[in-house]
Amino acid sequence: EIDQIAEMNVNAKLIAESYRYTRTLDEMVRPTYWSEMDSYHMLNIFSLYVEGHLLQNPDLDPQVVLEECAVRVVGEEYAADLLEVLNIIQDARTGSSWKEFKYGYPDYLRTSEHYPAQDILSRSQAAIPKLEAMIEAAPEENSIPLAIKTQDLLSLILPHLVQIRDFARFR
Repeated sequence: EIDQIAEMNVNAKLIAESYRYTRTLDEMVRPTYWSEMDSYHMLNIFSLYVEGHLLQNPDLDPQVVLEECAVRVVGEEYAADLLEVLNIIQDARTGSSWKEFKYGYPDYLRTSEHYPAQDILSRSQAAIPKLEAMIEAAPEENSIPLAIKTQDLLSLILPHLVQIRDFARFR
C-alpha cells in the first residue's frame, strides 16, 4: 500500500474516547475515528486488540487493555518495556483527540507548539536499547496467535521508535 504513510500508530486513548462519545448518541452515527491501517498492518495488533475490547465495553481503561496486550505478546518479563514503547508511540503520534491525531487540524500534535519533544526524546532514547534487547532475546511466550514471529514484530517496531526519537531530537 504505497499510497499510505509508513508509520506505526497506537491509538488506545483515542479509540476509547471515540467509542465513549459514540455511545452517548441516541441515533446510529458513523464513528469519528477508525483504526488507521498503514503499510505495517501487523503493527496494528495493539490498536486492534484495544479496539476489540472497547467495542465490547467502552468503559474499560484503554491503558489497562494495552498493558494486557503487551503481556500477551511478549510475556511478563518484557511487558513493561513493550508497554513503554507503545506509550511513546501513542504519545508521540496520536495525541488524545481526533484534532491532535489528524493532519491538517490546527491542533495536530506533531506540528503543534505543545509537542512534548524533550519528553519524547528522553523516553525514546531510554526505550530503544530495551527494545533492541527484546529483539535479541526473541521472546516467544505470547498467547496471541501472530502471523509472524514475535522477534520480527518487535523488529518492525524499532524503526518507528528511532524515527520518533530523531523527530523529537530535531524538533
